[in-house]
Amino acid sequence: MERITCSLVVPTSAKLIAKDKEYSMFRIVCLRKAKNVVELLLKEQRHHLRELGADWDSPDIDLKKEQADMQKTLKKQSKRLIAVCKTFYASTFVAWVHLKAIMMFVESVLRYGLPVRYTFGLIKPNRGQEKTIHRRLGEKYQKLAHGTMAEQLKKKKKYRLRGRSSETAKAHRG
Repeated sequence: MERITCSLVVPTSAKLIAKDKEYSMFRIVCLRKAKNVVELLLKEQRHHLRELGADWDSPDIDLKKEQADMQKTLKKQSKRLIAVCKTFYASTFVAWVHLKAIMMFVESVLRYGLPVRYTFGLIKPNRGQEKTIHRRLGEKYQKLAHGTMAEQLKKKKKYRLRGRSSETAKAHRG
């Protein structure tokens, strides 16, 4: 914007508000007495004038209303998403358990050669009982374990004798 000298315009009050490829919008501050004079000066230089209210740079009330509506929509959609996730989690978990059951059947029949007629079950241990149940099941079905697992079980038993070697353990027993 060209420099306009007018005693009734506040010096250095021109502020760029918006700009695009073709136009620039400036704000200037002038006294009420000088309004008509400033309008004539700017129209002579082919500038278009718009009158701005006192709250031209304050947030619009519509924006606040829109933000409140968006918050409501967000809460509504969040509740819906949580409900959908809960629903699909249950069905997904059931499908996962079915897949595990199919895998167990296929492995037991094809890999280990069990007869097709058998029963399997799921064990849900109490908190802190996982190791005890795992150990007891390992001892009960030790004969079904392949060679590597049997050797690992023997090594674990060897270390349970309070750090003694197998020779000193035999000496103390007998």
